[in-house]
Amino acid sequence: KCKVLETIPQLNTSNVTNMRAMFETCSSLTEIPQLNISKVTDMGWMFQGCSSLTEIPQLDTSNVTDMGYMFQGCSSLTEIPQLDTSKVTNMMHMFEGCTSLKRTPQLDVGAETYASYMFYGCTSLAVIDVSKSTFGRLNDNAFWNCGTECLQSDGAYADGIPYVYVKDSTSRTRVLNSSYRPSTWSNANVVIR
Repeated sequence: KCKVLETIPQLNTSNVTNMRAMFETCSSLTEIPQLNISKVTDMGWMFQGCSSLTEIPQLDTSNVTDMGYMFQGCSSLTEIPQLDTSKVTNMMHMFEGCTSLKRTPQLDVGAETYASYMFYGCTSLAVIDVSKSTFGRLNDNAFWNCGTECLQSDGAYADGIPYVYVKDSTSRTRVLNSSYRPSTWSNANVVIR
């Protein structure tokens, strides 16, 4: 629990396989050095509670299977670098409370099993970038309490394009590509590869 730690020295992490909760509740931490984490499989809770963290370096997450709660409470992060999530099975609460996060990195959720409350409370989220083939795997409560700018899909397709929905606190569900589309949203808000 490193609440007063502001910076981290360069670390030799080349043989580390588990970084679970490594920087948990480092609320004064503003930056992370470049880390060699190519062997790491567990990053759950790694940056949880790092509320002053404004930037994350590019990370090799190709072997990671657990990212649950990884960025929970990182309220100063506005963006997150590209993450390889192809093997990740746990993304529960991954971005919960990231109130300044404006867009997600590209996410492959093909392997995910748990994504509950993944974007809970991400009230500034304006763009979500997901794979067309996996978008429907993100369930309804992945976007719980996100305000007007969060998305979901029921997995249904029309002309090869997923039906994408916007939920807000005043209405139940609106279809993004229909006449009910909120005026603040367009297809540009969703990057579907």
